[in-house]
Amino acid sequence: MFSPTDDPLFQEFAKEQVEQSIPERFAAQVARHPERLAVSLGGVALTYRELNRRANGFADAILARRGAGSEAVALLLPQGPDLIAAILGVLKAGKFYLGLDAGYPASRLKEMVDDAHVRLIVASLDHRGLAESLVSERRAVLLEDDWANAGSREDRAAVVSPTDLAYIFYTSGSSGRPKGVIDNHRNVLHNIMRYTNSLRIGPADRMTLLQSASFSGSVSSLFGAILNGACAYPVDMRAKNPAQLACWLKDEKITIYHSVPVIFRQMLAHGDLLPDVRVVRLEGDQAAKVDFQLFTKHFCRDARLVNGLGTTETGLVRQFFALATWAMPGTLLPVGYPVQDMEILIVDDAHKPIPRGEVGEIAVRSRYLAVGYWENPSLTAQRFLADESDAQMRTYLTGDLGRLRADDCLEHLGRNDSRVKVRGQTVELTGVEASLLDLPTVMDAAVVLRGSSSDNSRLVAYYVAACNPGPNTSDLRRELKRRLPVYMIPAAFIRLSTLPRNENGKLDRTALPDPGNRRPELSTPYLPTRNMVEIQLQCIWERVLGVESIGVCDDFFDLGGDSLAAITMLAQVNDEFALELPASLLLSGGTIRSLAASISAEHPRPAVPVIPIQSAEGAPSFFFLHGDYTGGGFYSLKLAREMGADVSFYALPPCGTDGGNAPASFEEMADRHLAAVRAVQPDGPYYLGGTCNGGLIAYEMARRLEADGQSVRLLALFMASAGNLRFRRLQQLVNKVYGWLGYAPDHRRRIFVRLREIALNFSGRGSIGAVRYALYKSIRLPGEVKRLMSRTQVPLADLPHVDLRAHYLLAEYAYMPQPYSGPVVLLWPEGESETAEQAARWWRQLVPDVELRMLPSTHFACLTADVKLLAGELAGALRAASGSR
Repeated sequence: MFSPTDDPLFQEFAKEQVEQSIPERFAAQVARHPERLAVSLGGVALTYRELNRRANGFADAILARRGAGSEAVALLLPQGPDLIAAILGVLKAGKFYLGLDAGYPASRLKEMVDDAHVRLIVASLDHRGLAESLVSERRAVLLEDDWANAGSREDRAAVVSPTDLAYIFYTSGSSGRPKGVIDNHRNVLHNIMRYTNSLRIGPADRMTLLQSASFSGSVSSLFGAILNGACAYPVDMRAKNPAQLACWLKDEKITIYHSVPVIFRQMLAHGDLLPDVRVVRLEGDQAAKVDFQLFTKHFCRDARLVNGLGTTETGLVRQFFALATWAMPGTLLPVGYPVQDMEILIVDDAHKPIPRGEVGEIAVRSRYLAVGYWENPSLTAQRFLADESDAQMRTYLTGDLGRLRADDCLEHLGRNDSRVKVRGQTVELTGVEASLLDLPTVMDAAVVLRGSSSDNSRLVAYYVAACNPGPNTSDLRRELKRRLPVYMIPAAFIRLSTLPRNENGKLDRTALPDPGNRRPELSTPYLPTRNMVEIQLQCIWERVLGVESIGVCDDFFDLGGDSLAAITMLAQVNDEFALELPASLLLSGGTIRSLAASISAEHPRPAVPVIPIQSAEGAPSFFFLHGDYTGGGFYSLKLAREMGADVSFYALPPCGTDGGNAPASFEEMADRHLAAVRAVQPDGPYYLGGTCNGGLIAYEMARRLEADGQSVRLLALFMASAGNLRFRRLQQLVNKVYGWLGYAPDHRRRIFVRLREIALNFSGRGSIGAVRYALYKSIRLPGEVKRLMSRTQVPLADLPHVDLRAHYLLAEYAYMPQPYSGPVVLLWPEGESETAEQAARWWRQLVPDVELRMLPSTHFACLTADVKLLAGELAGALRAASGSR
């Protein structure tokens, strides 16, 4: 509180003075301080005498249009002296005001005007068009010319009762339609009495008015000033950014500042010391430790930070005063101790009081609550409970959560819906928000629960960084792990430039963007997958976490995973790779790369050339070349299972994956694989299949078996392209020329691949690009010719197996498939750069019978998430070829 010496002109607001009207209280200030400034905005300043005369002009104009009697008058005026005069004019005319904000959607304004039965809108010339769009033939618009010439501007007789309505404020209803809160002069004056006496507001004070007249928070700032001889300093926050606000406070020597916490934070992000402010009032949203730290940094040591609790339906109900020397114990500022005639109860779901220290709904018991909801007696009775012991007392249920400490200090814990369940654990969203705001790198934060069921619900945090580049998800998770239990740490962190706020500066949770499935900002850079094992793991992680483009070094928990998600993920991994990896692998975090290493350790590279994955008695043997020379082909395990238990499935690992050197060409690889297959099954009929390079080698095996008189009933190729046929003549030319010059076959292959690459570069460019590329190559022609003619190239067969990828790519580029007379089933996924029709067209140049089967998926999805599609097509082709069901 304050001492009586703060302002020698201060006069306590006596309790008996609430039994009058607002115009009567204002008239007393005009009589006492006629030449003091009442309102100041830029170059416009009005004394109390001038403000009173202008208010009388409004009253005369309103009465001339509508006559006597209580009704709602809408005000569509910009923030400033005329708006304040119009409010007083409406009250002087015995009517109640409805503030309209031109920034609202027109549809919402019309809802409010219609609901309040407005017949008169007072509007500025700038807002004339909007005002006229809101009125019907039974309504009128009062413009500046009307009130400028109205009446004698003399004081009107006080004809307003303390019980007459003073205003109607619309707040969001649960149905989405606004609901109007109405209050009378007595209750407004009692609310101003509570503010005046607790803050000791006097004529020397200069008070901010940042709130729109459509927001109930403007009541205490406006009437707190002009009903106490102080000066109101209105500001249109849409026209002044927070950084400018700090300079304005200093220039205008403001003494009492009032706003929601977020504006306070933004204002002081780059502000300096504000020596004249003696009171900082924060209301309307959660105030946290960051606000107290800003207060201690930017204001004088004897200034007070006042955190309060109030609602449109109650006015001020609690206040907490803090000096800069106070040692803040927690992360949230309490809302404090009782104010006059406002009793706080903490109640349970049955509206029964609960003991101190327990969390429940905040209820306010008083004789000075709002009258109720406009033309909604059922909602009024539901929220304003009658008191059995005192007919004048009522209890308002706020819908807010709170807890009373042993010293009667109230802690506000957010809205009732801020207590949520996440995987069976109760979480206070405000507690998580407070922990985020406690971080020096976070300026603003909000946490919401996303998900439609208990199984997929997760916490999502939205934050505004206090600096650049600001914290990323990894940083925030690391800091929160020091402050919160694991189940309270959000699964996702979304960085925003600002949090969405409604017109009154309060957080608009409904406008927070959907987090989607994008990869979060992490400390680790994105690294792509390198092999099939990592691709399989990436697909599982993305499916479990609902996140796209996961990198191989991204931490599972930084991506939003928790213990339950980890169990689900490992279960799918163990199923996919036929393993029993323990959950302890992820205790200290886990990445796709580390998990892939564990899988490789559990599945050493096979030394056998043919691996029996599953067998079925009497079923034909299906030999499958999985083609995965970097990852182990583990997708074959699930592929075999999905084909059915009646399939005997043998996997053929690529040559060289056992640690030895691979042959130089696909033809030689086919010979090696064929020897291994015939060791298992000496004679046909044979059933072969393969993916990519494995498919091309399977094709070459089928050609050799056919030449040997063996029957090949099935040759199924998945994503195996014969597109190299376009370079058939180039290969023939290279073999002829370089063969004549005496170059070895391996060397000729390298020369062909080099020329093939140059040809591809030409064909892949437009006409201009091709010309540029030709010029580029012509400059380097001598070096290119020297490279092509060199006889010191390393033979393909001598490449070490660690460079297996380059080895296979060279062999694939050099491979030129030859004709085959047997049938081919070509399986091709949609959406590939080479279309299914193009792929089939190439094969039909070599094979008379090509059956094309389209798969509604992608290349890698067919080997991972959509492996059932590929398995179904292979199983169907195998059964058809073997004559089984």
